[in-house]
Amino acid sequence: MPPPTIHDRRFTLDDAGALECDTHYLRCGFDGLALGKVALEDCTFRDCSFVGSGLIGARFNGSAFASCNFSNARIAGANLFGARFEGCKFTGVDFSSGVTLLGVAFKACTFHLANLSGRDLSGMSFDACELVEADLNHANLTGVSFLNADLTYADLTGARFGNTDLRGANLTGLDPRRVDLRGAIMTPRQLDYLAQELGIRVIDPDL
Repeated sequence: MPPPTIHDRRFTLDDAGALECDTHYLRCGFDGLALGKVALEDCTFRDCSFVGSGLIGARFNGSAFASCNFSNARIAGANLFGARFEGCKFTGVDFSSGVTLLGVAFKACTFHLANLSGRDLSGMSFDACELVEADLNHANLTGVSFLNADLTYADLTGARFGNTDLRGANLTGLDPRRVDLRGAIMTPRQLDYLAQELGIRVIDPDL
């Protein structure tokens, strides 16, 4: 029997008890709701909005999200183990306080001004994500994929790199004098940009 589907519904605190695991939620609104410690595991969410909601201690283990908006949501202590996010917005979200991110994958998501400082993000994927002015200082980026991501003016101070795939990423604003990039994977074009930031001219001997 397929999981039930709930669509085009705006939830309030009075009917938040109707939320269940293993359910499809389509075009549903949860804006501004205090849903602390709610269990919504193994669910799918598409075109849903959680703007300004309180998801402190919520459990979304194994759930999948597509085109959902979490801007300014409060998610301290939330468990996102094994969750997948595609095309979602996390503008201004603070991931630094006990959020479980093990096995999480993000694709084409927006993290403008998000706080990921000090987090162990090892092995995670942020392919094609926008992390403009995101705070990644002292984060563990070992094995992280940022393929074609936008890291414009992201704070990478003290971040740890190791097989960190930055190919195709926009590194505008990155100061190689302040960030230890040992272990990062880049393209020659990106290295040329970093050389220019250091005042180094790279000349092709074949030209």
